[in-house]
Amino acid sequence: FRLGGVTSTISIATLLLFGIIWVWQVFYTENTSSEVRTVAKNSLAPMGFNLLNRSIDFIFAMFYLRMLGPSEAGNYATAIVIIGWFEIWTNFGLNTWLTREASRNRDSINQYLSNSTIFRLVLGLLTMPVFLGAIALYQRNTGLLGGDTVLAIILLAIGMIFSSISTGLTAVFYAYEKAEHPAAVSSFSTILKVALGLIALILGYGFVGLAGVSIMVNVITMITL
Repeated sequence: FRLGGVTSTISIATLLLFGIIWVWQVFYTENTSSEVRTVAKNSLAPMGFNLLNRSIDFIFAMFYLRMLGPSEAGNYATAIVIIGWFEIWTNFGLNTWLTREASRNRDSINQYLSNSTIFRLVLGLLTMPVFLGAIALYQRNTGLLGGDTVLAIILLAIGMIFSSISTGLTAVFYAYEKAEHPAAVSSFSTILKVALGLIALILGYGFVGLAGVSIMVNVITMITL
């Protein structure tokens, strides 16, 4: 019953997403002369898609919390928080800088994107062994995290490499004042994450499977952007 409910929700959300995109293409016309309209578009579109994403995530959370139980759900949340620290380290300030500089000089936008992406990857690849090594050392000395949690952190870290590139591409869309495009892609990614996550849970891979799904979703999102 719960699986059917989540599947129905994913289907409704998918139809809603395609419906919104269709209505947008039919009725919205680009008007660069109206600054108010441009600001409203770049504010309301991300806000609306983000609310849709949060709703889907909330419904999916009610499902996987029941399947995983408090212990494994807590381990999964721990892995997400830990990898979130590393993501802040590799991305902090770069998206804002890229949007600002690219919007000022669009002729050099490829250079800005390439340089910032290379910097993200180099910074991540140089510090990731230290980051993962510290976690492995902590696990070896204390055993508090658990092997599955460490594996989930590693999988999330791999997926973060692709999501880091996606954030740079998103910043380019913002530089062109096209925030609706990455916003729509984020909803597509959320639906894909939930669909693949359901498969992973049904097959019995637990929260490690959810972490592994993030790699596939982040790769597809990057390609789509």
